[in-house]
Amino acid sequence: NDVSQFLRTSLARAGRREAIFNDPACTRLFELSRGVPRRVCQLAETALLAAAGAQCDRVDADLVQSAHHELNAC
Repeated sequence: NDVSQFLRTSLARAGRREAIFNDPACTRLFELSRGVPRRVCQLAETALLAAAGAQCDRVDADLVQSAHHELNAC
């Protein structure tokens, strides 16, 4: 999907070659962001920080959902 390609392109520009977001995570990102690029970036960044904190190599749909809750907690 477009979110998956967007993330791959963005991460490749940052020097990352392997996929970090699995397919269910990309699907959840699309659903929660409604495809709005700024919101995709916000959710993806928050999910990446959560993954790093949990020492995870990949971002899954649960981490994306947690990021969504964190961003909407205020």
